[in-house]
Amino acid sequence: MRFRKLINKFKSDASNFRKYSTLPICENHILLEAGQGKNTNGNMFALLEEICRNPKWKSLHPVFVVTEETKESAKKRFAFYGWNIELVIRDSEEYKKKLASAKYLLTDNSFPVYFLKRDEQVYLNTWHGTPLKTLGKSDLENAVSLSNIQKNYLMCDYALFPNPLTEAVFMKDYMLENLYRGKILSCDYPRNWHLADEAFGKKMRQTLGLNHQRVFAYMPTWRGTGRKASIEIQKKVIEGYLKELDEKLADDQVLLVNLHFLVGNTIDFSTYRHVRAFPSDYETYDVLSACDGLITDYSSVMFDFGVTNRKIILFTYDLEEYMSERGTYFSIDKLPFPQCETVEEVVQQFNDPKVEDRTLFWNEFCPYRAKDIPEKIIDLLTTGNPSDLRIENAPNNGKENLLVYVGNLNAPAYNEYIAQQIVKIQRDHPDHNIVVAFRGVIRKKEVEFIRQLPETIQFYGLVKKYGFYINELIRLRLSLESDFFYRLFKKSLKPVLEMERKRHFYSIEPAQTVTISRHSRYMDFEIESFPCPKTLEILPRVLVGTIALNREYKAKIKRAPAVYSQIIDNSMEDVHDLFKDDPLHYYNYAVAIGNVRNSFRQQGRKWIARSVGVLLNPLDLPVEQLQIKIHDEILPSRFHTLFRLGKGRALVSYTFALDYEEIERFDIQNKVYLSYTDSRGFGLEKGILYRIQDRRKGELYQGKVIQIPEYNTSVFFRQSKNNLMYFTVRTPLIFWQSCFQRKKAF
Repeated sequence: MRFRKLINKFKSDASNFRKYSTLPICENHILLEAGQGKNTNGNMFALLEEICRNPKWKSLHPVFVVTEETKESAKKRFAFYGWNIELVIRDSEEYKKKLASAKYLLTDNSFPVYFLKRDEQVYLNTWHGTPLKTLGKSDLENAVSLSNIQKNYLMCDYALFPNPLTEAVFMKDYMLENLYRGKILSCDYPRNWHLADEAFGKKMRQTLGLNHQRVFAYMPTWRGTGRKASIEIQKKVIEGYLKELDEKLADDQVLLVNLHFLVGNTIDFSTYRHVRAFPSDYETYDVLSACDGLITDYSSVMFDFGVTNRKIILFTYDLEEYMSERGTYFSIDKLPFPQCETVEEVVQQFNDPKVEDRTLFWNEFCPYRAKDIPEKIIDLLTTGNPSDLRIENAPNNGKENLLVYVGNLNAPAYNEYIAQQIVKIQRDHPDHNIVVAFRGVIRKKEVEFIRQLPETIQFYGLVKKYGFYINELIRLRLSLESDFFYRLFKKSLKPVLEMERKRHFYSIEPAQTVTISRHSRYMDFEIESFPCPKTLEILPRVLVGTIALNREYKAKIKRAPAVYSQIIDNSMEDVHDLFKDDPLHYYNYAVAIGNVRNSFRQQGRKWIARSVGVLLNPLDLPVEQLQIKIHDEILPSRFHTLFRLGKGRALVSYTFALDYEEIERFDIQNKVYLSYTDSRGFGLEKGILYRIQDRRKGELYQGKVIQIPEYNTSVFFRQSKNNLMYFTVRTPLIFWQSCFQRKKAF
């Protein structure tokens, strides 16, 4: 099993990408990626257009990133504009090759988690809109991609921000302050250059046959969640409004509609007289430049179209509902644009030529508007010439950074302890910026942990991708478990670990590190490779739990004196207070049992289970006091140690019984718990592994089936998908319908 896992790591995207990192840099290749390959509009299109139409850049070879789904539409779009562009499919081998070797890298989002920018490459990130809706740290429940966005921005040579608000949002909510070492490029979005060019807009009106009509664009934001139900609901709502608008518009009025493709592709626009879809051949902002006005709601397109002095209408028919679900950086009432709740109000504004004074809006959201931005950006990237672009260093308070690595977060009590230690570190180091790094994306437990931290502490999520080759993984695994191999391979693994550290942390160069984690395998080695003083805080025994029996953890503690400048041993610290609201789970980290053999039989009106399992028990809890709990009931149980397997490990047998009368009160699915309570009322309630060997080939195991006619019930023990033991109570009919899909283990 371990060897198979090593092979899977060897075949990872990260290691496949790495093999191209030694290719010569293609000095004239410029890779452009819009919406992670799902888009052919916006900033990347505008920069591509500049490269293709300006003979000044004839030596550049553009490569545009697409997906399997967008490849044909991209081909069609670029052919329509007369460009012969090399396309690569995102995450393909050719894509990885181009990403690793192109001189210039441009995106409006983020490159994959396995990406590592080479020193010779020039990386520009433009992002894709001025944020009204909250992002990153201010929207933690939806911050799954925060970790990779942080990593990408730390690698940027230039981070483009179209206004001070966007810059402030990214510096604060992606916590780039004091960490980002690239340059801030303050200029308008490249995609706005045609909006700022009135002559181009007039030409587009003529091309589209709209010279004698009043034309508005309707571009609402996407409200969906990816589920079909939400798409259907959104489609129905929009179709209703479009029908009303179509009926109320005059013959010389046209509404061009650009919707999210999941909705727009399903609407039949041929049924309308005045409502049309955006012409699919043209780039979105090319069409927008031909419009007399814009109808939107909460979309960032309002900030782009705002560079013009044309009408903007906010059709906020669901304002209260939308705002209750999404936070915003400021009230939409702050904007100078009229808000409408009904179609009648929209049509009234459509017919009103008055445009509100935008002086304050321009100063705040469009301070850098200009029409030659794409040329200046390409010139900056390729020659280093800043022209008149505003280029500055990122905010930095001058303090050194102290990196606290906490590994994988866990249950609430564990996370609370880690948060308390971090607060102490901040208190003891007021002259440092505290940066907390943890493994994985931000989900519920990470959100709960982050909310315990002071606002002044920055956090950094580490993507779970490694780029090691198979021979390196073997040496790393051996080094994790053996001090001999650690010393043997230390020198040869040093450059590999430094490379991976750079891919994960890039420009984060702490003056000091503190590690407070149970066990993080290769990431521990990466942290240890930082060329600075390092501190290791050993967690309390009850929180380290069964990890203390792990050979890798033991090796980490053994090598600690040679690696860390300071070791703080908290192993004997009393942490009962952390569990005062949940005392029955105090020992959950410290005990685990996995069954080697299960047998089940009927004895009179009892159901007897007998198992042999491996018990991990580093705190030496009294085995004879362990019990079995099902459906909130402690069952008659008997545990016995067969023989010890070393310190903290033992092979045990245990038996428990269920009365038929009790079964009647059970749920259909009942988890089997290992239970224990000490003299102070602190205890253990933890699931039991059905088989220590886990399942094979996706098959789930189950024990003997007993039918109880008087209750019209069948009962049996089974293995869950995550290999835990469950007691199932079903009617015979329900049972036999599913029985054929299961394998009897014993």
